[in-house]
Amino acid sequence: MRKITSKSYNGAPGEVIRALRQDKGVKLKDLSKASGYAPAAISRYEHGTRTPTITVYLDLLQTLGYDLAIVED
Repeated sequence: MRKITSKSYNGAPGEVIRALRQDKGVKLKDLSKASGYAPAAISRYEHGTRTPTITVYLDLLQTLGYDLAIVED
């Protein structure tokens, strides 16, 4: 599983989800199906109209094949 650090992706959770999803060529509907979260909810996270809970954020990252690493300067 690839690790995401605060230095590699710096942005709102939804921006990170969208960037990673697009980098992997995953369609929103496919992420929805794989994660179990509604396409509308994921879209709202990506557009910044809603903020995912940490649990949802980590679930979506894991579904995309990533792990969150906290990096201290």
